[in-house]
Amino acid sequence: ALFSSSALAAPITLGISVPSADHGWTGGVVYWANQAKAQFEKQYPGSKIIIKTAKDTSEQAAQIQDMVASSKIDTLVILPHEGAAMTKPLSEVKKKGVYVVVVDRALSDLSAQDAYVAGDNPGLGKVSAEYVGKQLGGKGNVVVLRGIATPIDNQRVEGFESVMKSKYPNVKILDKKYANWNRDDGYKVMQDFLTRFPKIDAVWAQDDDIAVGVLKAIQQANRKDIKLVLG
Repeated sequence: ALFSSSALAAPITLGISVPSADHGWTGGVVYWANQAKAQFEKQYPGSKIIIKTAKDTSEQAAQIQDMVASSKIDTLVILPHEGAAMTKPLSEVKKKGVYVVVVDRALSDLSAQDAYVAGDNPGLGKVSAEYVGKQLGGKGNVVVLRGIATPIDNQRVEGFESVMKSKYPNVKILDKKYANWNRDDGYKVMQDFLTRFPKIDAVWAQDDDIAVGVLKAIQQANRKDIKLVLG
């Protein structure tokens, strides 16, 4: 169950702020937020959840200000567009007595939040590197397509590189470029890699949307050297 407690001391108004569904993962976040809303409001009559999606940091900051001022939210659960950019707006929200829960994309000042929820991002990078290294037999050329410039992307890439350096020194990372967890950007970045590097053995795309774009670029270029694409 999403909510295990049988009762609340008083009805609450909870705000959820997430980026617009610009790729599969954020689409899933929006979908499950709406599922949580339906279950929460049924289980706790009188309480409500307000869900807002934002196309960028400016819109997200404006939306949370409105939720505090107009909707009088008690709690905010937010997946920031960019953790650093949202730190000051969230600090102001917290000062007004709103309980702030940050998901996944870390803030630059942890005092601006009450709680932080995230997956094991270093572990994601390490597990990916272990798989790629084993599949290549410990030798080969790899290109990396990053997400967006956030702490979680840094943690994933650092985890990937640490395993390659310590366990698979003969696997060479040819280059790393941001593809923004986006299919079209994955396609464009992979086109660049294919033009620059005559031999690529594996691609770490980090994200399934990026991987779809990568596969399209490989197929169009009719490249046969690439053994593995990992999303």
